[in-house]
Amino acid sequence: MLFTKVSIHTVAHLEAPCTVSSSEIASRLANTLKRVHLPLNVLERMTGIKERRFWSGDTQPSDVATEVAEKVIQKSGLSKSDIGAIISTSITKDFIEPSIASIVHGNLKLAPECINFDVGSACLGFLNGMQVAASMIEAGLLKHVLIVSGESGHQGLEATLKRLENTNASAEEVRSQLATLTLGSGGVAMVLSHRDAAPSGHAIQTMLTLAATEHNRLCCGWHDRMETDAPQLLKQAVMLKSKTFQQSQSEFGWDLSAFDEIVFHQVGKSYINDAIKTLGIDERKVLRTYPEYGNMASASLPFTLSKLDELGRLKSGNKIALVGAGSGLNSMVVEVLW
Repeated sequence: MLFTKVSIHTVAHLEAPCTVSSSEIASRLANTLKRVHLPLNVLERMTGIKERRFWSGDTQPSDVATEVAEKVIQKSGLSKSDIGAIISTSITKDFIEPSIASIVHGNLKLAPECINFDVGSACLGFLNGMQVAASMIEAGLLKHVLIVSGESGHQGLEATLKRLENTNASAEEVRSQLATLTLGSGGVAMVLSHRDAAPSGHAIQTMLTLAATEHNRLCCGWHDRMETDAPQLLKQAVMLKSKTFQQSQSEFGWDLSAFDEIVFHQVGKSYINDAIKTLGIDERKVLRTYPEYGNMASASLPFTLSKLDELGRLKSGNKIALVGAGSGLNSMVVEVLW
């Protein structure tokens, strides 16, 4: 898809205050890991994740989404009455229903005419939310759309730790649940706007999505755990990513060497390293947030983009590639001119 009228107006993030290290997790699982002959540092060694963050007390995903939405609106200089739609992309939710978007809409006291709904597409959700918002703006339906994600991985991690502490599971069964232990928490919000209404915005130029849904059972999640076939998931995800880039080169003339920053969904070191190697990317163009924050699900990629902005690495005129993936499997790339 080509876009000529859509810009990223503003992006903002929140960092969760409570830190849990991989060594703390390993200490809790020491007996289980010893029984199945896995090294104590298996989690950090496999993923490169040293720690992850969690919210305090009974903080809900909608609380996080509301706070970061307030932050991005204030940062943008817009008024709440300017927002024509709010889209939530959080995987973690307060309830099955109502939607997170409706809760945040009510918390922010947005206009009754402001559209509100959730988009669910695993870790690819935020980019799909951007895709929906950009399409509405390009069609002339709206001027400003707010996209939010408030992820909280603590419930799944704690449930998995309790289960693995008291288990007779095999080494393979333990490995299949390690992905849950990579999860962290974070919040991110973005305002997409019509370019005429965001003269200093950052132009979205192209988007492309590909699916490989024959692999839809390689990563399955419940509220209390994830189970993955990690080797196959990594292999198929990187292959799909490569095909997505190849098609982008064919359709849009993408040249990876021309991008100044390439922002990946942050799963762990194997995914990032394999993608860099397969695609021939200069690793200096890739900010890694997973060592400190873990996998923040749908918040992970836009959080990393916001961190790049915070660090001053995004300069006017930079070409940025957003490279997302989600279980299913689905892949998406977005080209942004900063």
